[in-house]
Amino acid sequence: MQILQICTEFGAGGIGRHAVDLGRWLRLRGHRIGFVGASGKIMDSNTDDEYFGLAINRVSSNGNKLLRILYTVICAVKLRLYLKKNSFELIHCHESAPAIVARLATVGMHLPILLTYHGSEPKRTRGFALVGKYTAQQIITPSYRAAAELRDQGGLKESMVRVIGLGVKQLPALDDADIKKLRKDLLGADGNFLIAVVARIDYQKGIDILIQVAVQLKKQQQGIRIVIVGDGPIRAEMESLSSQSGVDDIICFAGYSSQPHVYLKASDLFLLTSRWEALPISIVEAFRAGLPVIAADTSGVAELVDSSVGDVLPIGDVEGFTRSILNVCNDSSLRRQMSERALKRSQEDRFSPDTIHSIFEKHYAEVLGVSLPS
Repeated sequence: MQILQICTEFGAGGIGRHAVDLGRWLRLRGHRIGFVGASGKIMDSNTDDEYFGLAINRVSSNGNKLLRILYTVICAVKLRLYLKKNSFELIHCHESAPAIVARLATVGMHLPILLTYHGSEPKRTRGFALVGKYTAQQIITPSYRAAAELRDQGGLKESMVRVIGLGVKQLPALDDADIKKLRKDLLGADGNFLIAVVARIDYQKGIDILIQVAVQLKKQQQGIRIVIVGDGPIRAEMESLSSQSGVDDIICFAGYSSQPHVYLKASDLFLLTSRWEALPISIVEAFRAGLPVIAADTSGVAELVDSSVGDVLPIGDVEGFTRSILNVCNDSSLRRQMSERALKRSQEDRFSPDTIHSIFEKHYAEVLGVSLPS
């Protein structure tokens, strides 16, 4: 099969990583896979011969409506020219902007388009469903709750939505000495409990909510430290807010890291205060590092986290987050039990790349009406 994976951009976020991991797995199965989207830390013309750079991020991020329309048309024209020179049988779009560009680019070409829903602000769910209805043959989402939202709020038919999980790679082997050194550096002289946050620093991830939680933690207990691993458009703003809130001494903005798993292994707890998600890869990676997880109740989070491995709180519940963190922090026996259960959960087939990616392969074949080699 010849399949094109299109993302808004290939930054360090979970969406781009999912598309790249899936595509490269399919290549090992003998399929031709291309990638299209704005370049980023995980994909550009230097890292993949089948990558075509296209600034779709300008379609989704520009606040000026006329400019967004202009960038949409420009991207669609460029993509159409690319498709005429490169033969692909199916396009898999990740997010709505790539789907709009792909549909405009393929008018009259009869190329099937699949669209993955990776979550959105609740007020935009209906809009996403509408985009999917007019651009894609089917919408795929990793979360059953997200699928229900698309049907109930977006008005999509049952057959229009398909749930397929996310395959998450195992963590690589790590040097214990490196982990211990990093932990010591992050805790400093007075720290004794380290919370890891692996997230893109933007409005979605609720870093401002996290800072409010940090304020409460600092008031109630000494020794807790927080490391935020990631970068994003509002990093400077959040660093300033951290300083203004008086918690810059317990929060470390570590920036982007190509090895976030080192920070996970050095920590005691994983925290996610997002305003919306579908099924966060970072939670599964935290499980694989043996970390309890405390997270906001967004779409598929409750499909991953329960009281045996952590806690799920309402979005923006600062008091709840604070209380839950202190509960785990001050109960070493509970923390150990949660860690063991998290590790066990991380090995379930629903997170296995081979299992999940083979489901995608079969689904692609069904859409194209072809048989896979035995």
